[in-house]
Amino acid sequence: KYEVVSTHTNPADGRNVSRTLVAEAVVVATGPCGLPNIPPQFAEAATEAPGQVIHTTDLFKSGTSLKVSVGAKICQMASGVASVLVVGGGLSAAQAALAAYRAGAAVVLRSRRPLRTKRFDLDNKWLEFRMMNKLRYDFLNTPLVERLAALEEAVDGGSVPAAYINELEIAASMGERFRIEIDPEIGDAAVSVTVVDNGGTAAGPLRTSDGGVTKVSPTAGVDEKAIIVNSEEYSLVILATGASLDVAGSPLYVVACVWFVWGGRTDIAMGVGASRMDGVGVVLLLLSLKVICRGACAS
Repeated sequence: KYEVVSTHTNPADGRNVSRTLVAEAVVVATGPCGLPNIPPQFAEAATEAPGQVIHTTDLFKSGTSLKVSVGAKICQMASGVASVLVVGGGLSAAQAALAAYRAGAAVVLRSRRPLRTKRFDLDNKWLEFRMMNKLRYDFLNTPLVERLAALEEAVDGGSVPAAYINELEIAASMGERFRIEIDPEIGDAAVSVTVVDNGGTAAGPLRTSDGGVTKVSPTAGVDEKAIIVNSEEYSLVILATGASLDVAGSPLYVVACVWFVWGGRTDIAMGVGASRMDGVGVVLLLLSLKVICRGACAS
């Protein structure tokens, strides 16, 4: 059994109050966490234009939904119409793009591959109790080199629920303010920052039906910065590029998860889905093995 001790400060008298719970298993599901995956050129742009290149993990930290946090961010932009680039091909990317669109921004949703829809990022068979133990046994008895191919087959990137796919397609069909683009090389995009003056320079591009570009001027008298990604200007870039678990920075992992396999490809040693430690698939996988699953980092 596991003993969980929580301590907080009583606001009435300032004293520390502790509470102890005993359980046979503990699942910690405290929301998105970890170190955001940010390509270096976007990270550099973020330092030059604070608040204009952001990761979805930062938006989640506000304690609100992406719809609320992205909407609030758009309202803060000085441009009359914000131009937003959302990078990613999963659920967070879809939610952020739709939130920016509904807040009045011109949005480009750009991913490395066409958006896909399926129930889980993992193949469904890895979530079936009748099959998962055998699949894991067979996987762990496979040579390491062959496991990589099996992982790529079972876990092939993020996905977007069908309902969101439908909303994205409707938004894209409504006009020029919402575009869905595929760029396999987006991770290597050329990114820079420039100052936008108030003399009519665009806050961001809106592509017209004939392939031209309509410029939207920023608020008069206000100079602001623009993020240039592959020669196109944006007033805001939202990265929905996932996160890596910060194992060393979380007492939950360091103290309790003695089974944790250090390194980037934990799934090679633990089985399909182990690299997605905060996913429902791994919760089911580990609970089926009677292992305590700590599904997310402590905030």
